[in-house]
Amino acid sequence: MPVNHPPLNLYTQYCYSVQISGILGPDSYDELGETWQVSVLNNGNSPYSILIGQKIDQAALVGLLKYIYFRGYPLISVNLTPSIT
Repeated sequence: MPVNHPPLNLYTQYCYSVQISGILGPDSYDELGETWQVSVLNNGNSPYSILIGQKIDQAALVGLLKYIYFRGYPLISVNLTPSIT
């Protein structure tokens, strides 16, 4: 069943889940600060990281995607998710 979200725009804050291939190092945790919660999982073949951001606007999401890209992590998915607070 689809989740009903308020109308999307560039400035409203939402909860996003971003999944990347690989393990973010401890320096990444410091750089990302408290904005993103990072979990590292292993599906048996290769480890991956899930970053969850609460109250994130589009600018912060784009900043994270640039951070991931310039560090060479393959992007698996980006999802708008229900708030987990």
